[in-house]
Amino acid sequence: SSDVCSSDLRPYLIYLWYKLYWGNNDKEVIRFSGAAELIHTLALIHDDIIDKGTLRHNKPCVHTFATDLYASIHKEHLGISQAILVWDLVYAWAYDVLYSDYTINTSYLRAAQKHMQTMIEEVVSWQMIDVDTMAGDHVDIDKLEAKNHYKTGQYTFTRPMVTWALLAGADKKVCKNLEAIGTLLGKAYQMRDDILDVTIEEWDDTSHYDNKTKFSDIQDGQQTYLTNYIY
Repeated sequence: SSDVCSSDLRPYLIYLWYKLYWGNNDKEVIRFSGAAELIHTLALIHDDIIDKGTLRHNKPCVHTFATDLYASIHKEHLGISQAILVWDLVYAWAYDVLYSDYTINTSYLRAAQKHMQTMIEEVVSWQMIDVDTMAGDHVDIDKLEAKNHYKTGQYTFTRPMVTWALLAGADKKVCKNLEAIGTLLGKAYQMRDDILDVTIEEWDDTSHYDNKTKFSDIQDGQQTYLTNYIY
């Protein structure tokens, strides 16, 4: 559905895979999933600053909202500064939730926490590489595939699915299968996102995709499957 975006998928996948592998501690796994959404919020705050975005889900980005609070000639700098501080605050909340006390099996919980930490390291590392690619140097298909794998496939699909399967005690074989499924889902999702960059219309009341504006990837110098093909 065109109404579905990654922020809808992640919490749904969390619960779906936990229940699929006979997890029965719904209240605690929903609380644990709150950490994932807080971490996702962290990524969006920085991503919007990096991409010079102004809207997210048709609402002002954090740095845009903060900028509008000031009349100073330095308001853009002040807005970004406040957004960075909001990031720090949400970071503290995320780790408070992630590492708070749970009655979930200790070994399951530790495996899931480690998986979440790896996800954070991956998405930040590849966001740094993504910034490098925006400098204008063309990247080959292997580097593009790797970037999409870690920023989209792993972050949106594989890591959430495996993390909550681990919370339910899923074994290594199950996790390996989930990784394969997540990788393919990530590729499909990224291809759709790249195509939407040149086909979707401006935001309207009937569209609920992640506020993607036509040609925004091209304007921002993002390197995608589509731009790679054009190059």
